[in-house]
Amino acid sequence: MRWAAEHGFRSALPAGPSAECLLSSTNFCGQPGFRLPCRPAWRHDTRLPRPVPARADRRSSAQPSASVDPGTHRTILRCNSTADFLAALPFLTGFRATNSLVIVLFSGRRAGSAMRVDLPDPNAPETFGSMLDCIVEILHRTGAGRPGRPSSSPPTAPSPRPPAPWWRFARQIRLRFRREGWPLRDLAVIAPDGWAGLLTDRMPQRGRPLAEIDASPMTARATAAGASSDSFEELGRLPEPSARRAAAVTARLAELDRRAAAGGDDANATAGRGTSGTPIWVGGLARVANACLDGEGAPEPLLVARLIRASEQTDPWLVLLLASISRADFVVDLVEQAAPRRFLGAPIDTGAESGSGDHDWSIRTLLQVLARERIDTTRLRRLIEVLGDATVHAPRARRPGLFALLAWAWWMRGMSSVASRVLAESQGIDAEHALSLMVARLVAEPPSWTLRAAVEAVS
Repeated sequence: MRWAAEHGFRSALPAGPSAECLLSSTNFCGQPGFRLPCRPAWRHDTRLPRPVPARADRRSSAQPSASVDPGTHRTILRCNSTADFLAALPFLTGFRATNSLVIVLFSGRRAGSAMRVDLPDPNAPETFGSMLDCIVEILHRTGAGRPGRPSSSPPTAPSPRPPAPWWRFARQIRLRFRREGWPLRDLAVIAPDGWAGLLTDRMPQRGRPLAEIDASPMTARATAAGASSDSFEELGRLPEPSARRAAAVTARLAELDRRAAAGGDDANATAGRGTSGTPIWVGGLARVANACLDGEGAPEPLLVARLIRASEQTDPWLVLLLASISRADFVVDLVEQAAPRRFLGAPIDTGAESGSGDHDWSIRTLLQVLARERIDTTRLRRLIEVLGDATVHAPRARRPGLFALLAWAWWMRGMSSVASRVLAESQGIDAEHALSLMVARLVAEPPSWTLRAAVEAVS
């Protein structure tokens, strides 16, 4: 467990509420120290021996190293000290977080998934307990915190103002986890002017130098293995637009708008059906989405213009989403098997109990079903890249549908806070945008594949 705080060892700053559940697509492992894997499982092994902290930075005699698992071809990083682990942590989470509490779950010496939550207001210590209640509930709900053997803690005398940030919060965590019967592997805080281990009841009188983390071999090895250097605040930030590209996309959009107004052919037109009764535009739009995602770099302006138009209408928006995670032929087959009359025109946000006519489901319920399975991270990253490019080069008034798709993609990556930031951009343009409001309901809960992975890992 680790903090990254935007304050030093004698000051504090508040943070807003947000959280995400993360599963790494890379691999950590450990020698006698820490072990961090690539396909992690939500698991907390309560049979771990309780660590005996002789000093703030726990070390083993083995040297930190990196290797490749011959079975999975994943990079394995072996961390042998707290500093090693802190240096390698961005490799697990995929970003560098500040004002955050990052909880890493272990099975034996192998680290699995991670959960990030905003730190509470340091000026409101009365909120620490409710935040811990929430964290413990999540760990119980996901199965990450197995039932352990509770233990009691002897009362301790009140402490003077601690020099290390978040020391009192760390003490509450230690006491609460001990009561739950969950051993802590390690507990540390990073601040701009140093870091400290907080696993013991003994208050650190001064921070350890950040140079210990920078000098760890894990810093270079994690970077070489593909660790992200992006900060959490940078995630979801749109790329810088190109004036020339924006003009080209706008010209293509105007051309498509004129053709649609005149009743001409368009990938988003609703007229025309194939022999199976499926509108011809379904297959055409699905192939457009595949063409955008299968290539490299930014799609040509005409394809971007078609994406923008598709995102403005409910049925094309749904087809675009499905085609972004599957092949065009599969999307067409899906519409045909479900019967186009039942599939197209489905309500956006209502459940089965309020369905009418041929629709006994909604787009939101379909996306909830899709969230049971994890989507390939590489595919989602490419989707986010393409949608980000389309969004910054679209006229502002025509962006809400693209923002809704972007938010869904970030949510499916397990980044609910980033998805919420993206949705705020959409609602700043159109507060009543139905698709964005529907995705906001999804984002309120983590995608079920994260919880499903937890249950499978524990069982």
